[in-house]
Parts: sequence; structure tokens; C-alpha cells
Amino acid sequence: LLSLALALCMIFALAACGEKTGEESKAPESSAPVEESKAPGNEGNNDPAPAGGSVEGKTVAFIPKVSGNAFFEVANTGAQEFAKDWGITVDYIGSPNATVADQVQCINDAISKGVDAICISTVDAAGVADALQAAKARGVDVVICDTAGRLHNKANLMAELAKLRRLNPQSPDYAVQYSYLETLLDLPWGIHTQQLPSLAEARSILEADHYGLEKVKERILEQIAVYFSGDAPRSPILCLVGPPGVGKTSLGRSIARAVGRSYQRVSLGGVHDEAEVRGHRRTYVGAMPGRIIKALRSAATADPVMVLDEIDKLGADHRGDPSDAMLEVLDPEQNQAFHDNYIDIDFDLSRVMFVATANNLSTVPPALLDRMEIVELSGYLLEEKMEIARHHLIPRVLADNCLSADEYVLGDDTLAAIIERYTSESGVRRLEKVLAALARKILLARLEGRPVEMPLRPEGLEPLLGLAPYVKDKTDDGLPGVVTGLAWTSVGGEIMLAEASLSRGKGEKLTVTGNLGDVMKESATIAYQWVRAHAESLGIAAADFEDRHLHIHFPEGAIPKDGPSAGITIATAIASAFTGRAVRPRLAMTGEITLRGRVLP
Repeated sequence: LLSLALALCMIFALAACGEKTGEESKAPESSAPVEESKAPGNEGNNDPAPAGGSVEGKTVAFIPKVSGNAFFEVANTGAQEFAKDWGITVDYIGSPNATVADQVQCINDAISKGVDAICISTVDAAGVADALQAAKARGVDVVICDTAGRLHNKANLMAELAKLRRLNPQSPDYAVQYSYLETLLDLPWGIHTQQLPSLAEARSILEADHYGLEKVKERILEQIAVYFSGDAPRSPILCLVGPPGVGKTSLGRSIARAVGRSYQRVSLGGVHDEAEVRGHRRTYVGAMPGRIIKALRSAATADPVMVLDEIDKLGADHRGDPSDAMLEVLDPEQNQAFHDNYIDIDFDLSRVMFVATANNLSTVPPALLDRMEIVELSGYLLEEKMEIARHHLIPRVLADNCLSADEYVLGDDTLAAIIERYTSESGVRRLEKVLAALARKILLARLEGRPVEMPLRPEGLEPLLGLAPYVKDKTDDGLPGVVTGLAWTSVGGEIMLAEASLSRGKGEKLTVTGNLGDVMKESATIAYQWVRAHAESLGIAAADFEDRHLHIHFPEGAIPKDGPSAGITIATAIASAFTGRAVRPRLAMTGEITLRGRVLP
């Protein structure tokens, strides 16, 4: 109980200065506010260090905020209360209306007095940043924290601590209250990232981790430029949208490295309880904070990069809709006072850089979608996949399967054949699995005394990987009535042939087949009517429409097809069939057609 009380004192005493009694040495009296303080560290974590790390057991100098009347008053009031409650001696230098020059002077004084660490709320000017760099060069730790924010909820915490004092340690409520106070102490109240990497460093990190994705990289670099220009009050809320395997989640980790912040991932797929986001009330047995607060507790900073993975797969049931709770998290006007039911104290999320990921925006509620900045991640081209395989996938496969680079050599034609004939995806997830399977086959053959000739040729893939499940799209040889169209699929773009055939007959004049949806059937009807209306200008006899039956077919009938963009393709196929003129086979088209003949994008 005494250690918990002392920890409570330390977490809020960042605005005070003082000295320890007993065996501890006294802090210099003429320095900025000084005390022995403990701040949450980031031990055992390879992510960017939070705000200079721990200052446990060190003499800390606190630098007043520029023009901070309210800050100075809150800090002074809190320090006097601590002096009364815990016996801390308080001494300040500087004035409540501190200027940049005052801050620099305080930092220099603290360095000359030999303090172990310097705590400052914000870095508002280049001169202050230079002074802090000089302090770091002298071996002084630098911690950036919001002292006023730490003192803001002191009364609530003192009340909770008083409640703990009244409880019997043998009571079940004692463990619940103790766990609650431990959670409060572990949260990074006002602790922010110490410094950002340079633009050149951020660009090199993004380029090293990901090939392509230029729009996304440019957006991240723009945000880093905003951070460099001043103390940005808000962080962006990005939503990376794209098919599986294009690197949305890994891009979030690279963003954290590029901006020099801690990385946290919150998986939202299948979450159907609002309490998973907002936490449970402490009146329930087994109550715990929500996933957002848990991630902040693990990050140990109040401004991490937090990836909200699979936000389009949130569920809902009788216990509430978690997407409604996410509105408060992702709304810049509300998240500066995010209320978790378990913590029951508002926490500032405005400096958290949220990066959501989604495969399909149609399942995201419009109100939630409106709060995010959408960044599209389309699939990779063949050339991009080859570069990703060379620089990222193959080195990983070699390390996982204990092969050397000389034992696994793939030429460009072989790698292109693997991508085109053994994978069909927008990303590279399946490609990595095929490359790993090929590596295992090569390793097994070598151990059995059947070495595979290197470099591996395309014709050598079938004995190792079997028959290719995919065939590269081939255009027709240029027959009348056959036109190449463009189709969108979940794994990227494809070409699709539209075939039109005429036959003698009466009765129904138009038949459409190929497992088509209602929209494509309507497009076929509109295209037929347009060609019939413009028969004279196309050189088609009017009698042909009365004596001939038109059949339109799209091959691969087992695959459902729908969408309005096949209109111009169908119209061209009909005109080609009636006139007997072939369309160039390497000319593909897409677009919706209207009755007036306009082609819409």
C-alpha cells in the first residue's frame, strides 16, 4: 500500500520540484522544478522509445511552458498539495510567463547543476530543441510530458487511494481496487514521443520496407512535415483500403518506424461487444479496460501509431454495436476526452495516430467512414511483384528453409511464370507461399540426391509445383462478333471476351448467357436497341433485325458477372456481328453505354 501511494505521488509530481529526505542527496535549489520522479518506461520493447524512457531514481528538472499562466498555476498548486501530503520540498525558478529564452536558460541551468533528466511539456521552438540536444549530448535524459494533464485528475486518484486504505486486504474488493489503481499508474498520462526522425530517414524507412505505394508514402511524409513545422494538435486518422496481401498491416508498422513512434495493433475482426472498445464498468466481475486503453498501456506513450486492423469486420449483437463506440475514438472533436468505462477518467487520444485497415468499405457505417481519410491501396503490377519477391520474399524464404542464395536461383522469366501461372491475387501473400513450397521441393530433392539445376527455368516448374492452376489471358484472333472487355475482380483487373452470334429465326430476338447479373442484362438490352436505332449509319439492313436471332455470351459461365461497364463492349460486339467486320484483338474497352450512345466512365 505504501509503495502504491508513493507511485501515485510520483506519477503526478512531474510539475513539482523537490528533494528526497533521508539517504537521497538534495537537488540543486536554483534549478527548474526538481524532484525524484518515476515515469513509465518501455523496457523490453523494440518499438521507438517513449519520451526519453524511465526517470526512476533520477533528479529531474522541470521546465515551465512558454506563456503558460494556467500551466504554472496548476503545477504550483499541485506541488503545494504534494508538499503538504507527502513532505516534498518545492522550489521554482523562472516566471509563470516563461519565454523561449527563459526555457533555454532553465535548460542550461539544469545542465550546469548536474541533473539526471529534464522534463518539458512541449518543444515549441528550434532554440529549445537545440538546448535539449546539447543536454542529451551531456548524458542528460530528456522526457516530454504534459504536467498539467497529469495533475488534472489528481483528486479522483486520491479518492480512489483513500478508498483502498479503508478496505481490508483480505477483502475481494481490495484486489479489484488495487488492480484498478495499478492500471491507472501504468497509463501514459501526458507522455509523448521525444523526437521525430528526419524526412530523409523517414523516406528511407518507407522505401526499404515497401516497394511502390507512392501515394501512401507521400501522405506519411506530408504528415511528418506537419510535425516538423510545429506541435501538431491532432494526428490524422487514415484508413488503408485494399485487397488482402497488399501490405496494409505491415505498412502501419513501417509508418510507426518512419515517424519514430511506438507501434500498437488492435485487431477488430469479429469484435461484436461494445465493451471490447469502451471497457467494462467496474461493477461487473472480471471487468477490464477496453482494447484502446490496453494498447496505450502497452505503448507507454500517449501518441503511438495504433493500427485498427480489419475495421470493416466489426460485428454487432444484443450487447451493442462496437462501431458506435469507435465513433468517439476516431472523431477528432471527441477523442481528446475518450471515456473508458473501466478507467472512468477521460483520456486524451488526440495525439494518437490511428491507421485503420479494411478490405471493403461497403460494410463500414457511413458515420464511421466520414471520420477517416481514405487511402486506396490497389494491387501490385507484375513488375512490382517481381521486385517485392527479389528484395523481400525470397530472402525471407531462404532464411526460413535454410537455403543459400546459390541453391535457389530464379531468373526473371521463371519468376514471372510463377506469378502469372501459379498465383492470382492483388497482393503477394500467395506468392510467398508458392516460393516457400518451391524452396521445400528443392531442398528435399537435394537431400535425396536429386539436385535441381540452377538457375531454374520456367519449364522446370511443372515437375516441382505441378500443373499450373491459372492460364494467362489470351485474346481472340480477330473474329467478327468477338470483342475484348476489361473486368474488375477482387484479385486485380482481367480481360473478358464478349461474343455475339447471329442465326436465322423468328420469335425472341435477343438471348444473353454467361451467368450475368441484372445490370449486365440491362446493358445488353440497351446496347442492342442502340445498334438497332443506328443501323443505317452502321451499314446494317433493317431487315436483318427481323430475320435474325442475336445471342450474346460471356465465356466462363461458372463465374458470376455483373456491373454496368460492359455496355460499350456489348454494343461493339453486336455491331461487329451484324456488319461482319472484326475488331482489333488487342483493343480492350470498358464503360457504360446510354440509349443516346454516350459512354460513361
